[in-house]
Amino acid sequence: MLQHKLEKKIAKIRYYLRLLYEYKPDCKEKFLNIIEQKIC
Repeated sequence: MLQHKLEKKIAKIRYYLRLLYEYKPDCKEKFLNIIEQKIC
């Protein structure tokens, strides 16, 4: 169960990172900070 939750979280992070690199390469630093806050 925990493994599945972690996989979903990682999939979401990968999705965000893909959006990040496609649309807002200039905002990478800020965006990564937001992602880190959502994980914790």
